[in-house]
Amino acid sequence: MLSILFLSGCATMDDPAQARNDHTRRFSTELDQLAQEQLKESLSLDQCIALAMTQSYEARQADLKVQLAKLDKDIAFANFLPQVTATAGLTTWSIPQSSRDIQVADKTYSSLSTRTTLPLLVPAAYFLYQNTKLAQDTTKLAAHLVRQTILLQTTVSFFECLILQDTIAAKTTQLQAAQEQYKRIKGLADEELVAQWEAGQAFYLQEATQADLQHAKRALAAANASLLKTIGLNPLAKLTLKRENLPDPQPPRNTPAENVIVALASHPSLSIADHAIVIHENMVRMAIANFLPNIGAFVNASWTTDSFAKHVHSLYGGFNATMDVFKGFTKLKGYKAAKLRKQSAEWERDSLFLSIILEVVKADNAVRNAFDAHAIANLAATTSEEKFDDYYKKQREGLVTVNDMLEAQAARDNAQTALTRANFERHLALTQLQMALGIIEPPNISPKTEN
Repeated sequence: MLSILFLSGCATMDDPAQARNDHTRRFSTELDQLAQEQLKESLSLDQCIALAMTQSYEARQADLKVQLAKLDKDIAFANFLPQVTATAGLTTWSIPQSSRDIQVADKTYSSLSTRTTLPLLVPAAYFLYQNTKLAQDTTKLAAHLVRQTILLQTTVSFFECLILQDTIAAKTTQLQAAQEQYKRIKGLADEELVAQWEAGQAFYLQEATQADLQHAKRALAAANASLLKTIGLNPLAKLTLKRENLPDPQPPRNTPAENVIVALASHPSLSIADHAIVIHENMVRMAIANFLPNIGAFVNASWTTDSFAKHVHSLYGGFNATMDVFKGFTKLKGYKAAKLRKQSAEWERDSLFLSIILEVVKADNAVRNAFDAHAIANLAATTSEEKFDDYYKKQREGLVTVNDMLEAQAARDNAQTALTRANFERHLALTQLQMALGIIEPPNISPKTEN
């Protein structure tokens, strides 16, 4: 009967296709409602980061692992608590028990017994408990690292969207200029004042600018979808971003060597690796402790309503020691394996140590390259603008060819687009450097716990 009861409560999936359709409809509805609530107005970078911290499934999973680690620690602590077992019974005989025609027990009686066991010395359990405490600290560090990653991803996606928005605005202006230029040169070509191939080149510039504009619009749609996914919203939702006046970023003052020192002292990944080594050290000690006996105390108490019993109440206790005698080979190999795993954890930390140094050097170089690129792009944009203005005036006076003027226009347009990207890439490079140093600080916002 118990088997039938439990089996009748098992979850099943009789129609997988219907279950998939039901989830699709339900989750799509939830995403639409969430988008309507959160996307009523344009989002700033801080608002996107706040949404990512609350809605991102990666942040939720990290927070859930912290809760699970706490439960594991509490479960491990239960090994030190006394264990109490109670047994109750009701016995009814069809014929009262007798011996040599003398009744020795009531026909019906009840009984109750309890057994209390208290662990006094359980070395392996102690190391297990210490490891669960370390694991809880590790999951907190891992959750912080996940939030740092989410902050970086959100920032990168946000700036990528702004870059593409500026690119689209520049391409739209360039397309209008290219269209007007083509109309003017086409008219001159029809009057045979310029060659037909020059009109064809102007038409090519117009079509190339139109294609670049469409490409930028599609790239913006993909960037918006990526940002929406990062912040835990439907990638198909309509997103508008609030442009804020970002402070002009300053180049880093620390040298690469100084940045490396900061990273080695602050990066949460190294702290996680340190915890892993201590955990494996406890595993080695636990393997040694497995050779020792476990010592405990016990107390048994029993009661009965049998009127023939000489002692209705009974109480006894004692001490016990348990030890696996015939598992020495297994324990020895377990000890050697624990030592090898500790060595592996130490090598992983050393490898991570070198990787972080490399990442800091790369990020530091990327920041300096970004500032250099922005300075060059600014000069290129200024120079190309002046050159186009000069060539435009001279072409109207017939001092330069239409081809030279169109080439100057294309160079100016490309320089403006490059300057737009270089401006935001300075902010991105600085954010990535903070991530490499491990000092990027996400907001203290708890993720959403209910779906």
